[in-house]
Amino acid sequence: PFVGFRICQVEFARQERAKGESHYPLKAMINLATSSLTSLSTKPLSWSLGFTITIALFFGLSGVTELVLYILQKCNVHEFMSIVAYWGWLVINVVLFLAIIFGTMLTIISLYLAKAVEESQGRPNVIIREVIKK
Repeated sequence: PFVGFRICQVEFARQERAKGESHYPLKAMINLATSSLTSLSTKPLSWSLGFTITIALFFGLSGVTELVLYILQKCNVHEFMSIVAYWGWLVINVVLFLAIIFGTMLTIISLYLAKAVEESQGRPNVIIREVIKK
């Protein structure tokens, strides 16, 4: 809500449907929910940043695993360690690293565009309720 407006809650008891069931299609309900989530807030766009940070944590864990596998391979501690396991983790780490880069860039671009759209709407930051003249 805009700063300056009073906020209140209106409670009501929803009555059951008089006849039959709703025939509103599932696709239309999903489109309505998506539109509701994305049209009034930039919060869903910042969720992608959280997802990118989660991928970065997995990248860190995978990097530690790759380092341990490399050390075990060089020290010949385990005979079952093969070069395939090492290269497999290397490929996983490269994919995770690229996902982090792309996720970060997409998040920055989407948040920038969202701020530009929000600014272009011309909504006031505050609404003055009353002007007092001296």
